[in-house]
Amino acid sequence: MSNFAPLLVGVDGGATSVRAHVVSVQHGLLVDAGASAAETFADGAAGGAFVVVAIQRQLAEQAAHAVHPTVAEQREAQHRARVTAAVVAQALRGLSSTLDKLPAVHVGVCWPGLKTADGRGILVAKNGPRCVDLLAELEAALVAEGVALAAPLPALMSDGLACGLGERLAAAGALRDVQQAWYFGGGTGLAEAVLVDGQVLTVDQLGPGWKRGWELRSRTFQETFEELVSARGMDARWRALSKVMDGASHVDDAARRGESSALAVMRQAAAAFAELMVERLLKMHADRGVVLQRIVVGQRVGEWLADEALAPCLADVLRAELATRLSMDAPAAVLRLWLPEGVERPERLIASRLHAAPAFGAASVWLQQEGEEAAARG
Repeated sequence: MSNFAPLLVGVDGGATSVRAHVVSVQHGLLVDAGASAAETFADGAAGGAFVVVAIQRQLAEQAAHAVHPTVAEQREAQHRARVTAAVVAQALRGLSSTLDKLPAVHVGVCWPGLKTADGRGILVAKNGPRCVDLLAELEAALVAEGVALAAPLPALMSDGLACGLGERLAAAGALRDVQQAWYFGGGTGLAEAVLVDGQVLTVDQLGPGWKRGWELRSRTFQETFEELVSARGMDARWRALSKVMDGASHVDDAARRGESSALAVMRQAAAAFAELMVERLLKMHADRGVVLQRIVVGQRVGEWLADEALAPCLADVLRAELATRLSMDAPAAVLRLWLPEGVERPERLIASRLHAAPAFGAASVWLQQEGEEAAARG
């Protein structure tokens, strides 16, 4: 490790908002430096909600190697780059009101969507604009905000990988004390990461036989798991059932009030989540001989899972469904760890307390790079 503590900033770009956290390194672990900021993209470049280009068109253009973002997408991407740069600057001002008094910073970015080959842009975005030169736009916007970069921005990180790395490398992470685990982050979409022999991987890195949550359909409910268990998916289902048109209302608030439609959506999501978890547990054992030691649920759904007021319709249902499915389908090696003597082990399934996991993970690229350089120096 170097003799100075560089300033690290992790950026978590989402479909509707962006967060930036200033991170420091203590004893080789990432810790919150006490400065952060967030902002929404809600107003958009055109003064209203951004309308996503049809995913079929995006995929067709990507397959043909002819991605042509629309003018509206280009404007929205530039808008989001400017908002992101302003959020980074605001977070840094939590350390010093005058940015030029701070040393140059290392910034890492996680962003949803299929990336360009060089990792500097977005080719396909399910919930936002495509931008093949997103990092170039962001670098220019950071300079305009007065942020001094210590190095060019590294390749964009997926939100799932960033969440997994954050949970693994942050002092408060839920993956620090295990070697085999799975992470689910339920927000706008369904982020996933896998810990195999202590190494954080994406689902894609497991091989061609693995599908991501937005591709995999529930056998029970015949919809994708992302639609069923993400926070946005649950919100959408509840609004459709209850005829709520207010976009500011959410299913968790309605469930706390005891609304029957919200309770039903939460219970269905819990059952679907149990199905997905068992799918991951059994496939990891069948394909790799690995018994996952832990499953971590983070982001908004993780917060709901930890909420005692929601336990009767979410956590309790999820744990019961998980135990039932495992008792029927799991091999002995999985049962010994997850249901010894038929009793569920609560520490196997936990809710993350690290809400900023994706930002920590994005910042971790610099910690890993420094470690690799130190190893190369011998």
